[in-house]
Amino acid sequence: MMYRHDVTLEDYEHITLGEIRDHHPKGYMRERAAALLKIEAGMSIHAVAYGGL
Repeated sequence: MMYRHDVTLEDYEHITLGEIRDHHPKGYMRERAAALLKIEAGMSIHAVAYGGL
């Protein structure tokens, strides 16, 4: 059974994740921030994990 995970971010959280995605010195932090933003935008976790990044 597939479960839908919805992520809702406040405006400041969205801005902060965007800044991390664009400017953080560590690559894994940029990747994780990008993944969260894509999930919040409506992509499934499965799609992000297997080809969204």
